[in-house]
Amino acid sequence: MADDKPKRKKFIPPKPPFKEMRPDHKPVFGVRMQQERLIGRVAIEWSRLENVLNDVIWRFLNLSFEDGRALTGRDDAAINLLRVIAPRHLTNDDKLEALLLALDAIDSIRDDRNFVIHGAWGHVEPDGTPLAVSLRAKSKPEQVTGETFPPARMYLINASPDILLK
Repeated sequence: MADDKPKRKKFIPPKPPFKEMRPDHKPVFGVRMQQERLIGRVAIEWSRLENVLNDVIWRFLNLSFEDGRALTGRDDAAINLLRVIAPRHLTNDDKLEALLLALDAIDSIRDDRNFVIHGAWGHVEPDGTPLAVSLRAKSKPEQVTGETFPPARMYLINASPDILLK
């Protein structure tokens, strides 16, 4: 059966362009208090979001706390599970579409969230640009992946959970 509905366009926020570190710049561990607050905000908001996603699933499936927790122990499981079960539980097409769009937005920023939470933080001297490095990120085995997370990027990561929470 062909689906006559147009496919949703996924919003994928742009990553900052790759730039080689200048010879006069060097990475240094430690960040300013503003960046610590933004990192903490990412942790707090995404934890809250994961709980909301789990609660939606548990209510759709009428699960006990214990069964729900066993089923949705990982955040990526919750997003994928909601994509499958939501069409069976939301009869209002507008609400379903809004939920699916919210899940797309959340999913598109999840890699950034993981980098923020699991990265080793520092900054670039002399300009102070916040920097996170990761051994887990997809890269060649001999490379360490690093990304800059200036405040504007951090605010975008923090705004994504609000799509579903409001």
